[in-house]
Amino acid sequence: MTIPSAEGFLPAASCLPCTAEEERAAVDALTREADANVKDGDLRYLISQSWWTNWQSYVGLLSYGENDTDIPLQPASRPGEIDNRKLVLEETSSGSEDTELQRTLREGEDYTLVPQDVWRKLYDWYAVATARNICFSLFL
Repeated sequence: MTIPSAEGFLPAASCLPCTAEEERAAVDALTREADANVKDGDLRYLISQSWWTNWQSYVGLLSYGENDTDIPLQPASRPGEIDNRKLVLEETSSGSEDTELQRTLREGEDYTLVPQDVWRKLYDWYAVATARNICFSLFL
């Protein structure tokens, strides 16, 4: 049996893998929308800079010379799960279940911040390697 078209079977926002170009376009649109409508209390999520760089390379946002090294980027394959484990302490000092960040993190080196809708889309596509999401409210 052949199904002539899958249109209508899955929602348009399905989490099925998109092409790299579709991912780039979706994240770009969501980022522009979030940046144009920033307000107090907006959430931003931390993503490991190494994962983010791999994703940017995969979708064609990074090329030779843009990764602060003299090593050409290899043709990128689709990254695996979002892995933020290097951003958090393994055990919290207070013994609580709250996520405690490493104290020496630097934005742009260790992590990048993405708007909530970008996080949700990346989460749909890639899932996470840890049980906890890392997010902060943005205060202007």
